Amino acid sequence: MDEIYSRRSIRKYLPDPVPREKIVEVIQAGTCAPSALNNMQRQFTAIINREIIDLLNRAVEDALDQTSKTRIKSRMNGKFSFFYDAPALIVVSTDPDSLCPAADCAVSLENMFLKAERLGLSTCWINQLNALCSDDKVRRVLTKAGIPPHHKVYGSCAIGYSDAEKKTVISKPNKIIICD
Repeated sequence: MDEIYSRRSIRKYLPDPVPREKIVEVIQAGTCAPSALNNMQRQFTAIINREIIDLLNRAVEDALDQTSKTRIKSRMNGKFSFFYDAPALIVVSTDPDSLCPAADCAVSLENMFLKAERLGLSTCWINQLNALCSDDKVRRVLTKAGIPPHHKVYGSCAIGYSDAEKKTVISKPNKIIICD
């Protein structure tokens, strides 16, 4: 429960690399998530190669509309980084024709966020690749990173060590109804 209450989306990271063994642990937590009919068709691609991360960042910037670019730059002091300069990005993809691809990937991401929190890492859910994975430039970089051409990206996890103050929030203003 501690991880559920303490995990927050972090948008400022230290440049320190995440040890490979911690990335593997985080991904293993994602692989333990349920999937529709237990199909387990997700792929987890950890991008830690700085060259590929930079290529992907440029491709995303080129593909985004001006409003989205401005929003991202406003969070990054005028610099464009769709993944907030995290030292690693874990991309979760699957065949879009599987039974519940978005839900399968989302539940995996939540497991990964909680495991990362447990390991002293910080994360942020990144959505840009979901909408842009069919853009030619973005797709070329995703393929170079090892994501199958027929896969759709349903979410990504920026991951690293936080360089921001974290706040614990016990409850958020969602509507809760109990029908008895």
